[in-house]
Amino acid sequence: MTKNHLIYFLILVTTFAYGQVSKKDSIKEYEYKICVYKKGRAGQIIKNQTIGIGDTTIAFVSGQVFETKEAVPFVNISFTNSSGQKVGTITDNDGYYKINLKKDIYDISYQYLGNKEFNIKKIKLGSGQMQEIIIDLGIAPGYYNYLLSFKKPLSDKELKKLEKKLSDE
Repeated sequence: MTKNHLIYFLILVTTFAYGQVSKKDSIKEYEYKICVYKKGRAGQIIKNQTIGIGDTTIAFVSGQVFETKEAVPFVNISFTNSSGQKVGTITDNDGYYKINLKKDIYDISYQYLGNKEFNIKKIKLGSGQMQEIIIDLGIAPGYYNYLLSFKKPLSDKELKKLEKKLSDE
């Protein structure tokens, strides 16, 4: 076998081997682009509860922020006390936040890209109070696009059911 024949043989073997692997590993998927209108839903307080009292002069506030059952990272949260001073924090990757505050009465504002501002007015925090506040930001009304993949094609009936489910979330 000459040097040129050996090179052609190696190229042929390599091409054949890769071709077999890609055919074997390929899984056919069916993609659907679905656009649905959502009416929107106002934000709500899920939990606002004192969970303990500590022996200190500051108050502890912690909680989590959701949007349609999903934790929301990087929500800006500002606390404005009765004299107009502001202090703030943001949620972490899992939607949790915590902050230490002086005892006072606070207005709390939660802001996240794509959502209206959600506000809680006149929350009184006392010395040593440990307050847990969990909120759901709700969703803004509008059109939402989804790109979904399935291993089998969907019937018209299944697509209509899926569209209804997505628009009701």
